[in-house]
Amino acid sequence: MRVGDIGLFSWGELDTQMDHTMTVSKVEYVPSGPPKVSFISHNEDGEYRDLTTVLHVEHTDSQVWISHIP
Repeated sequence: MRVGDIGLFSWGELDTQMDHTMTVSKVEYVPSGPPKVSFISHNEDGEYRDLTTVLHVEHTDSQVWISHIP
């Protein structure tokens, strides 16, 4: 995953279809775990919206599909 990739989200509490799009704005590699991925968001006015928080706190039961655009 790289900055500029596109995340297509399905907010689980709403329905099962993709209903939001965000762009990867930061990828931090952590030696003892998985990378920390952040997205830029227009509705929360955030440059670094944490993927884990988005999926497991803000929108429970959600999914994301990441698309890389070369």
